[in-house]
Amino acid sequence: MKILFKIFPQKSHLNATFALACSLRELGHEVVYAGVEQLRSHVESQGNTYYVQTEDFYPYVENRSTDPKLTFGLAFTIWWKGRKWKKSVQAQFARCDAFDSLLKAIKPDFVLVDSPYVLFALSIYKHKTPFGTLESMTNLDRAPGCPPLDTDYVPRDGRLSRLVCALHWRRYFIKRWMFGVLGFRADFNKKFVLQMAKKCGVDPSVICFDRYFHLGLRNVPEFILAPQALDFPRKPARNQFYIGPSVEMNRVESSSDYRFKARFAQMVEARERGTPLVYCSLGTAGWRYKGAERFLKRVIDAVLGANWNLIVAVGTEFNLSLFNEAAENSAVFQIVPQLQVLKHADLMITHGGANSITECILTGVPMLVYPGTNQIDQAGNAARVMYHGLGLKGELVCEPSRKIAQKISMVLANNQHKRHVGAFRECIRSSQAWDTGAEVIQRVIAQYSMIAATEEAMNCGGAVQ
Repeated sequence: MKILFKIFPQKSHLNATFALACSLRELGHEVVYAGVEQLRSHVESQGNTYYVQTEDFYPYVENRSTDPKLTFGLAFTIWWKGRKWKKSVQAQFARCDAFDSLLKAIKPDFVLVDSPYVLFALSIYKHKTPFGTLESMTNLDRAPGCPPLDTDYVPRDGRLSRLVCALHWRRYFIKRWMFGVLGFRADFNKKFVLQMAKKCGVDPSVICFDRYFHLGLRNVPEFILAPQALDFPRKPARNQFYIGPSVEMNRVESSSDYRFKARFAQMVEARERGTPLVYCSLGTAGWRYKGAERFLKRVIDAVLGANWNLIVAVGTEFNLSLFNEAAENSAVFQIVPQLQVLKHADLMITHGGANSITECILTGVPMLVYPGTNQIDQAGNAARVMYHGLGLKGELVCEPSRKIAQKISMVLANNQHKRHVGAFRECIRSSQAWDTGAEVIQRVIAQYSMIAATEEAMNCGGAVQ
């Protein structure tokens, strides 16, 4: 079977699928990725086939310093200056058929569509090609007692907590409606989505709006890559399948700095002698977070006089000269091989991305989570880290170096966080999804393909009569 992966053009999204793709290849399936030229080498280095599209539905989003910060105020200012809402909506309409040429060129037997592409995936229905969606965040459906992912509220048992969660959902849906009306997100405009569904011949009842961030499709399988254990207690919908974290623990990684190897070896050796190693990274889009540069400087300042070593990955959009006042027990790089560092780290200071949190759990590393934005899932991920006792959270914009240093010392001194992370790692590794994620997809593909074939046969029978 030929399986097409259509993934959002960002390395973090791609990294979340590599282990799954490898497992599917081992089962004898042919795996093909499709995307922009800039990501070809990253995908092919993992042993995957890559089909280059001249234009993706989304632009290549790595290292675009012209993009707005991930705050509503700054994004609104840029939108107001441009006010290109009508043109953007027309472009979305024009791209409604964007999957057409891709399906004709590759001729896949099944398509795995990354959740940002769900709006465009409506056109796949016309081709009768079986497909499912991939969700790298946790379960996005609204559920009683579970707040949306744009808040770091930690729910508790009881009626009051459920009320607070309901109020957070009401606030979120108001924001979602406003984003749709103003044209920030075409898939937040319900009227527009239903127009696209009608154009593609899709029954509007299969589209799920009662969820966070991405649209849902009730009649196709949704494969959730985040660990089920990390979520708040809830039940998945009938079409949702947790397939375990797709982390390729042996993926090919590299550092862009020739100094990294020697400096890292020194810190690993010091760790073996009893000096803890702390790793800090705000992910691939860290430069888009308000106050990120000042926060990284405060983290570096927090190392002064401390009895632990620090490795900071600032990303390619920040010039290393901005951080040249680092203490002797800290090292600053643009890019580091994250999994390699985590295997020797005692703590990670992270922005709260789903991939980084999952990789911390799988390597047994407690966390300090400083959400970079509340526009995606990072605040909600921080709440889950707190809920399960996997670490602490803080405020990226305003927390001083002294407070950061205190929290680092607290986590390093508290073995309870380490034990909780270790227990979580064993829970994930012993789960059925960890070992059989690819088999789950294989089984679900066969199940949904059979249902589709039955429905088509019934429709043909009805037409004959």
